[in-house]
Amino acid sequence: MSDILKMAERYRNSLISAHNNVEQLAQDISETILEAYRNHSAPMSFRNFYPNYSDLLGPPIRVIKPPVLGHAEINNGVAPPLGSTWEEFNSFRINSPWGIPRSYVIDGLIRTDIHAGIDYRANVGTRVNSVLDEIVIEVKFTNVFGNQIRIQHPHGYHSLYAHLSNMYVTQRQRVVAGQHIANSGNTGDSTGPHLHFGWDGNADGVFSHIDPADDPFDLFSRVYNIH
Repeated sequence: MSDILKMAERYRNSLISAHNNVEQLAQDISETILEAYRNHSAPMSFRNFYPNYSDLLGPPIRVIKPPVLGHAEINNGVAPPLGSTWEEFNSFRINSPWGIPRSYVIDGLIRTDIHAGIDYRANVGTRVNSVLDEIVIEVKFTNVFGNQIRIQHPHGYHSLYAHLSNMYVTQRQRVVAGQHIANSGNTGDSTGPHLHFGWDGNADGVFSHIDPADDPFDLFSRVYNIH
C-alpha cells in the first residue's frame, strides 16, 4: 500500500509541475505575441484575426526612462516635432501632407481618406519632441495610431504624435517645448516607419483635415515668421 501511495504522490507532483509549466509557457507566449503586436511586427494574418488582442491583456503602454539628450532647438517658442534642430527637421521627407486625399494599403485592403495630419518618414528610434509647453493628456495605444501621445498646450491647442516606439512621458506630466517625449516607430496601422504629427490649432479638441487652423504648417509658420 505504501508503494502505491508513493507512486500516487509522485504522479500528483508530476501533474502539478506539468500544469505550472503549461501556465508559464502560455504566459510567455502571450507576452511574446503582445510585444510583437505593440511593435507592429506581428504577422498581418495575426492582426487580422485578433485586431483587439492588445485589449485582452490590458493597455499595452510601455513608458521608459528617457535618455539624457537635452532639449531640441526652439525658434519663436516652437520646437520641431522630429530631430534636434529645425534644419534636421526640414530634412525629413513628408510622406502624406495635411488635407490631401490619399489611398494606401493596410492588411491587404485599400483605404482612402483625407489626412488630418502630416506623416514624416523617419527611421524607428528618431527623436520626437513636444512642440510647445504644457501637459500630457494621453499616453496610449490604439490599433490605428499605435503608441501615441497627445499634449494640451496654452490657449487650448493640442498636438498629437503617433506610431511611436518608445514613449518617455506619462499622463498628466508637464512638459516643455523641445523636450524629448518619445521615439518614432512603426506601431499601429502603418505602411512603414514614420511619425504622424497632428495639430489642433483652433482649440476645439479635434484634429481636422478641413480647418486651416489645424494644418501643422500654421504652427510651423511661426518659426519662419510667415503671415
